[in-house]
Amino acid sequence: MDIYLGRQAIYDTRMNVFAYELLYRASEKNVSGVVDGDSATSAVITNSITLFGLNKLTEGKRAFINFTRKLIMEEMPHVLDKSAVVVEILEDIIPDQEFLEACRMLKEKGYILALDDYCLQNENMELLNIIDIIKVDFRLTTKEERVEIVQRYKKNKIIFLAEKVESEQEYQDAIDAGYKLFQGFFFSKPSIMTAKDFRGQTYHYLRILEELEAEEPNFSVITKIFESDVALSYRLLKLLNSAAFQTRSEITSINHALVILGLREIYKWVMLMMMRDMGENRPDELIRLSLVRGKFSELIMAETNHRERKTEAFMVGLFSMLDLLVGEELSTVLKEIPISEEVKAALLGESNIFSKVLDLTVCYEFADW
Repeated sequence: MDIYLGRQAIYDTRMNVFAYELLYRASEKNVSGVVDGDSATSAVITNSITLFGLNKLTEGKRAFINFTRKLIMEEMPHVLDKSAVVVEILEDIIPDQEFLEACRMLKEKGYILALDDYCLQNENMELLNIIDIIKVDFRLTTKEERVEIVQRYKKNKIIFLAEKVESEQEYQDAIDAGYKLFQGFFFSKPSIMTAKDFRGQTYHYLRILEELEAEEPNFSVITKIFESDVALSYRLLKLLNSAAFQTRSEITSINHALVILGLREIYKWVMLMMMRDMGENRPDELIRLSLVRGKFSELIMAETNHRERKTEAFMVGLFSMLDLLVGEELSTVLKEIPISEEVKAALLGESNIFSKVLDLTVCYEFADW
């Protein structure tokens, strides 16, 4: 299926790109179509990292991402590299002490915080003392209000971002008032990025969360659930290959990948993926065949002199139709997941122990005796 994401540049006073705001999009239409803020943000985060690649999306710049109160309280911004993101706090959040403490924790860990669509009626000094960037919507404020906002808070060393600037005159007014960052149709409209994806099974998410909430979570149980869902396994490897983790070692099994990630991060990512995928389940014969191939390849390898590598054989079978599931050339897809060169070679048709097992599996599948 096609996945969409909006991206709009944010410029500095020299007209250089300072950052990109990443926006939820449900289709090629350049409108958000947001119904649920939690799901929209979850989709932006998971799609940015596991499908598009955050660094590719932003060309090495920071990404402004909207966060709801719920996601901030659940520490979801922490799954992102602090040097790659600006945590954008929505204007409708009421900052009670619990929320303020969560924001202070982000600040102490080095995250940049931005306050979206600020107006003079929303004054909350405790929150403004934490904020690094104030975004001012030029469609919702008067020229006088925009000047007053800068004058009132410039002593706090806050950077002011002029949002929805639509004319050269508004751009010049913003510069004269002391704004340092700029965003709007005068500079560029959001561009639509597209990628291919396939959904995980909702009940798998629920089973993983149930196990994670146990008094003593069992890694073996969690591993088996991941191994039974091609989408989950693929996203797990894409995640570990992202800049947020920069995994240096080759992954030899799904269990190995989960151990590197850790229980706390597994919980956060499963929550994000579940919120994104909930309600959009669909059965897929390719996924069923992938799972059968994975298990059959594992069982065959267990009967050879290379039985200690059966988990890698499982991954060969599991990902043997990944190009069809993702909708991209297999050579391109495999560059984005940190599995061994031998596993990649087998998937690309080169002869080795894994390709021989996969060949036997496929022959059995087609009754090619």
